[in-house]
Amino acid sequence: MGSGGTGGLRGRAQVLVNTTLGVCLLVVGGRGVFEAVASKQIGYVAQAVAIVVIIVLGLTRGFTKRHGKTGLFVAAYLFLMVELLSVAYVTSTSTTADPWNYVVVMTMFALVLCLSGALEFDGLARTNVMGWLAVVGLVAVAVAVIQQRSLLLDVFGGSDLSSLGGTVRPAALTGSYLHYPLMISLICFAFVQAWVSTRRRWYGIVALVLAAAVAASYSRSGMVILAGGVLCHFVLSSGLGRRIRLGFAILVAAVVAFLAFEGTPYWSRYIGGLDSGAAGNEARITKWYAGMEYWFDSPLLIGGYTGQFTNVTGNLGGEATGVLESGLVQQLVSFGLVGTILFYLLMVGVVLAVKPAHRWLKAGLVAAMLQTLVYQSIEVVPFMVLFSLMPLVSSHIDFRSSGAQSFRSDEAVDKSTRHREQRSLRSHTLHV
Repeated sequence: MGSGGTGGLRGRAQVLVNTTLGVCLLVVGGRGVFEAVASKQIGYVAQAVAIVVIIVLGLTRGFTKRHGKTGLFVAAYLFLMVELLSVAYVTSTSTTADPWNYVVVMTMFALVLCLSGALEFDGLARTNVMGWLAVVGLVAVAVAVIQQRSLLLDVFGGSDLSSLGGTVRPAALTGSYLHYPLMISLICFAFVQAWVSTRRRWYGIVALVLAAAVAASYSRSGMVILAGGVLCHFVLSSGLGRRIRLGFAILVAAVVAFLAFEGTPYWSRYIGGLDSGAAGNEARITKWYAGMEYWFDSPLLIGGYTGQFTNVTGNLGGEATGVLESGLVQQLVSFGLVGTILFYLLMVGVVLAVKPAHRWLKAGLVAAMLQTLVYQSIEVVPFMVLFSLMPLVSSHIDFRSSGAQSFRSDEAVDKSTRHREQRSLRSHTLHV
């Protein structure tokens, strides 16, 4: 077969991989679609299949090992061992508890975190990652806007219609009003970083749309990620001048937000998040204390209530006792101190796998990880999968930005060459 035929096959293979990745990302963020046509359990199964396909694509399209990341494989292996010990304890002490659903979900998260942190998926980085993230994010935002106008609420479930006095907190296509803003906030930071690195205007426009969508969703957890990411970037920024400029921008944004939203439901909602006695926070703190008591009443190192205080268990048909409103406390009661440390080490590994120059993306991940300490987002599929895939996004942005710089460099060289040729021609003409 000639080189043209080989090139054609490679091109078609790349199109297939790119399309498959996009479909998988849509499935990860679209559990609500499967709930509408089948069931919540089918939605979880579809998301699990999508995660496996993404992993297979990453491994088969080419990867390189990141330097010094072998410890992530050790952490993942030890976390699996702790899970098995926790399951053994729970099944031996309880005849009603079913820890397996939660363990399967956490194992899948640990696997994706480990592989994404330890390996750089070079092949997938050359697909249209940002384009697909734009599709996932903007389609979700469009559906959310429609839902906030009290439409499509019966088609795609999971929206909150009662906790804020009839104001709709949209679920979009995610199946839960808690999942939608978490997913959008992570995608937002991906586009902020893409705009900073490449200066392509459409990246910045998408980032602004997504940030506004998070604010409009009434989600405190989403706003914690956005605001926390900005503050983390301030800390991570090098150079006094950069910090002064960012600090001034934060001050201006705060003043504008105060003037625009003071006295509105948005203002009371988000500022109330800082008040321990505000709506929802008092019950949240009470659950934290209750969760710590459960942890103290179990084997401290491996946990003793695996999967009993999660939404995942109930969603997949098991018996759950409720939620603890904190990813940290949830992991402590499920997998103890050792399992919790190992899981968060895997998350830290993902943060460290982001390119050092991508401070905005890294800051968003740090804020997202810290947010799990006070919100129960550590079991949210689109949140955890997108968190895990941000090193891939970083590699893609690096590939795109280096390509753009190379193009600009080549363009400058061509322009310089043309100028020299024109000067030489003029000089030759004068001599003649």
